[in-house]
Amino acid sequence: MGRVDGVRIGDVGGVEYLVPPAPGSTSSLNQWLATRESGSFGFMVRRFVIKPGGIIEMHRHRFYGFIYVMKGTCTICGRDGRAELGPGGFALVEANVDHGFLNLGEGDVEAICVNNYVDDMEVMAAGSGCADELRSHRERDRE
Repeated sequence: MGRVDGVRIGDVGGVEYLVPPAPGSTSSLNQWLATRESGSFGFMVRRFVIKPGGIIEMHRHRFYGFIYVMKGTCTICGRDGRAELGPGGFALVEANVDHGFLNLGEGDVEAICVNNYVDDMEVMAAGSGCADELRSHRERDRE
């Protein structure tokens, strides 16, 4: 990451892809763009990509999340339902809320997620709601 007069500058092309921290996730990758390690102390920013048929499995954490979809359409799953987010769509996920994402489309989903820092940044598994949704979708396609 470069720096110009107190401004840190980077390019996603130079940021390593990592597996999402939500247990059970498949065909999805994270790029951590701004973290404490890179000098961002109040919040972290990541870019995530969900491949077709991919899941960021149901999970929860003690921090808030703001998700902004740049490309593709994903389904956000909650305990009480689901909603679709397409390009320009966004969601604010409150702390301690079970949620997950899946890509039922043909192309990649690309999104930015901004989280605040709290003392406990653990990500905990929260069931299989998104995986169940994906299995149901696949079964309907086979019929």
